[in-house]
Amino acid sequence: TRQEHRELRLDAMKAVRTVLQSLHGSIVAPIAVRTVSAGGGDDKDSATAGRTVSTGGSDKDLNGTGPPSTVNIDTNGTSNSNSNSTLVQVFDSKKRRREEEARVILRFNQKPSSGISYAGQCGHIDPDDAVDVAQYLLKMKDSFEKTQIGEYLGREPDYQGGFALKVLHAYVDQLNFAGMVFDDAIRFYLSGFRLPGEAQKIDRIMEKFAERYSLQNPTVFVNADVAFILAFSIIMLNTDLHNPSIKEERRMTKEGFIRNNRGISDGGDLPEEFLTAIFDRIRENAISLKEDDEARERTGEGKEEGASTLSPSVLNPSAFFSNHYVEMDRTRETNFQKERDQIVRNTESLLKRKKRHHHPSKAPSASFGAAASRSSVKFVRTEDSGLQDEYVSPMFEVTWAPALAVFSTAMESANGTAGALASIASDEELELATKNAAEAVEVCLNCFQLAICTAGLCGNDTARSAFVRALENFSLLGTGRLMEYRHVRCIQTLLRLGRDDGELLGSTWEHIFRALSEVARLRNLYEYMARND
Repeated sequence: TRQEHRELRLDAMKAVRTVLQSLHGSIVAPIAVRTVSAGGGDDKDSATAGRTVSTGGSDKDLNGTGPPSTVNIDTNGTSNSNSNSTLVQVFDSKKRRREEEARVILRFNQKPSSGISYAGQCGHIDPDDAVDVAQYLLKMKDSFEKTQIGEYLGREPDYQGGFALKVLHAYVDQLNFAGMVFDDAIRFYLSGFRLPGEAQKIDRIMEKFAERYSLQNPTVFVNADVAFILAFSIIMLNTDLHNPSIKEERRMTKEGFIRNNRGISDGGDLPEEFLTAIFDRIRENAISLKEDDEARERTGEGKEEGASTLSPSVLNPSAFFSNHYVEMDRTRETNFQKERDQIVRNTESLLKRKKRHHHPSKAPSASFGAAASRSSVKFVRTEDSGLQDEYVSPMFEVTWAPALAVFSTAMESANGTAGALASIASDEELELATKNAAEAVEVCLNCFQLAICTAGLCGNDTARSAFVRALENFSLLGTGRLMEYRHVRCIQTLLRLGRDDGELLGSTWEHIFRALSEVARLRNLYEYMARND
């Protein structure tokens, strides 16, 4: 129903508000802890230490429904809740894991054995367990260079004492081909890596596939050798039909494909309709990697002119080698550039952090709400930036823009909700809709306040300016348009921000002063009209 939809939307907005509250509280609570604990044994500070510290910036709480959001501080100056530290540990672990995986990807794409070794050092896998490595290659197949995966799986039997061959066997054993059409099984198999161009490597890779397919589909072929020969023939067909360098009149025909596969089934022939169906499917849909398909779509080439999973020069090994090594050189150069850019970004981040640590006096102070102001407790950023730099800032960076879009849309749609329903809804539904709209406005304003304070604490000038500017626009001050209650609440929120959290506003004070000037102008106009009446 319409009411259920409105309630669901309001619940979703409250969920986003909870995210902002968490980010804001993750800065405010540690600052409060440090401030209270820094008081030593002073009686005044001791009396303050057991109380509740407000994290809000208004006489209402940031939820818009009750008393201020609080963080309880015990007499030892520590938080009563361990949930924050637990969440931080989880986030830290995931962040570290992503960074390690990024380095593994860089190393693997340059040299697969190096990437596998580094993944083992990071504890992601057991580098001496072929099954573990095979599972990792399957898991990371969309991140690793598929050319490198194929090269590693096709390595010689004596490479690393036969370990790469064990990985190949374990890799294929992880796949399930039961009940699959033969050429579809080949597509699925080759979706995880790019088949190398060296014939011996293709032999090893496809021989294991044929063995696995025959084991899981014992009624399709008389033995694994038939599956291997046909698989190799299909790969040749795929290259012949979809290699743009081969002229149309020289491409393999259906009759030629059937003729090439006569007598491969222990001296007998495979059913002609079976081979015909395979030919038709390969002709209509090339066996190719999704990365190649996406690249062709971006360049507008289309499938008819696209490259297959194999290099076009698969039938000419000497030509393949030269192209292959040129491609590997380009890959190494790209990976080197990525690694260098990552080092530059990390260095810039460290320099910025050190700069803030060396100039703590320039960091804006923050009073968090009327309750804190009345108790003469001020919380300021210190050299120990803690959660702010490591966790809150990057999370707020990816959160603030979607949050602004959500709450701006909600503020825009909060007008006239009841009016739109007047002709089709009952009085009870109109009342519920009006109540829902009023609550949505309060949630939006709470979130604007939270986001502005968090942006100020994190030093995110872009986010702070965007939220304050949006709040000013929603006030309709200076536009000459008729104001509703929600517009008045926007003005009140702007002025409250200036009163309670002015230290966090920075350059956005311009909007506060503009709003204040407009309010003063309207008041003077009202008084002038009252005197004339």
